[in-house]
Parts: sequence; structure tokens; C-alpha cells
Amino acid sequence: MKSVLKILLLVSFVIGTVQAERHPTDDRLVKGPNSPRFLDAVGRLKGVHSVTGNINWCGASLVAFTPNQRSRVIVTSSHCLKANDITWSTTTKSGKVVKRKVIETIDRDGNFDYAFLLLESFVETEDVMPLIIDFESGNSVTGMVNSYKADVHVAGYSADIEVGKGGTVLTYDTTYDYLMSVEDSRRHLVGGISDGVTTYAGASGGAVILSFEDETNEINLGVQHVLGGIIKGGVSNDFTSSNGIQGSNNTRFVYYERFAFQLYDTLVKYNGAVEGIEW
Repeated sequence: MKSVLKILLLVSFVIGTVQAERHPTDDRLVKGPNSPRFLDAVGRLKGVHSVTGNINWCGASLVAFTPNQRSRVIVTSSHCLKANDITWSTTTKSGKVVKRKVIETIDRDGNFDYAFLLLESFVETEDVMPLIIDFESGNSVTGMVNSYKADVHVAGYSADIEVGKGGTVLTYDTTYDYLMSVEDSRRHLVGGISDGVTTYAGASGGAVILSFEDETNEINLGVQHVLGGIIKGGVSNDFTSSNGIQGSNNTRFVYYERFAFQLYDTLVKYNGAVEGIEW
């Protein structure tokens, strides 16, 4: 009997070990002390429904006109807003936890799946440097990648067990085969798609970050870290985590051009205008 029990325990251990292995195409990294500081801007949303008590999690990014401007505006996916009690938090590179309550949904578009949220107070740049929106030059995401050879970080709170630890840590992918825009029949930009970028459920609202230098800039000088888009989800269910969460190696996102006009006015109203940056 003891021998049978030992065999069963061994089999269970082996099965658990196999299930805990990441997919061979999954090359995500986990944010840590050696990760880029700009990833601090990609925080985690916790939404609690006041009636049912249900909790949902997503990502959301702190944004501003310049990396040296404090902000109280975050952007996320519209489909993430399923609760009326929402908080945003991020653990910085230095280990500090920054947390703010969301007090207002400023703008929301379900068709294009974006939302702007207002935090209860400013997040100072000493704690978190916001991602910027490329209002100064107005480069397209395709131009950032092809013309400026931008480094790409796709960051979100994927809820897989193997790397994302159930969505409790920020994971990011820096390798990809391509990033491209998707247009409708009238050639209007409706979104973006990538190949070779791994995300799981839970990564929605996270960020597509492009790092590059535009020498024509007069305000944001040097290498800037730009929010190119908001993670929307996977194209297909390519693989499954041991906790049942579905993942994809083809990630969809909402290009910043889809919400740039609305976000410009929002940033002026709540963060303040910056001379020389217009849209």
C-alpha cells in the first residue's frame, strides 16, 4: 500500500512539474530590480463590484505629455471596467508600492476598447515616470518601429501560473516578428496586431511601449518611452496555462492614434498643458 501511495505521489509530482513548464515559444520576462524603470508606469487595476463582491484585474498605464510631468491620468481597456470600486497600483523598480484610488471614468469607448481614468491624486515623477504620448511629432506606430527602429516592450499582468504567477507580477515581451496596423474597408486605422508577442488573459489594459529617439523633437529630447497602444487580447488560444488560463502568441492592441485627440484634451485638463506640445 505504501509503495502504491509513493507511486501515486510521484506521478502527481511529475504531472505538476510538466504542467508548470512554460510554452517553448513564451520568452516573456518578469519585471524585477534589473528591469527598465519605465515599466513602473504600467500598473495593475483591481476592480471590486460593490454588490456582488466580484473582483477583476487588468493593467493600466500612467501617461503624460513629458516623462517629467506628474500625472493623475491612466489609460486602460474599456472592457476592463466591470466594477465601481477601482484602485491602481504599481511596485516600482526600487520596491516602493504606489497606490491610488480611481475616482472617475473620464472617457470610455467600447467600440475601440479604450478608457481614461482619473486617480485621486497626482503620482509624482520621483516615484513613477509616466509614459508619454507622441503628440510632439505624431509618429505612427509603424513609423516608430520601421523608421526609428524602436525597442518594443509589450507589458501586462498575464494571469498564467508559469510566468505571470496568476497575474500578480508584470511580465513583458521584448521580441516579436512584426507589429502592424489593421484598417477597415475605408482604410481607417482600427487597431494593431503583432506576431511573436506572448500574452495571457489578464494582460488586457497593459501597454505596448516603444523606446526611440526623434532628433526633431524640441521638448522630449533623447530616448523617449512612448505608449504606442493598449493591449486588447490574443488573436487565438495558442496554449493553456496549468491553471486553465488561455494564452496567445499573437497579441492585439489598440493603436494610440485611435484615442489621441480625446487623450490630449484630457491631459490638458487634468495634468496641465505643456508649451510646445500640441495636437
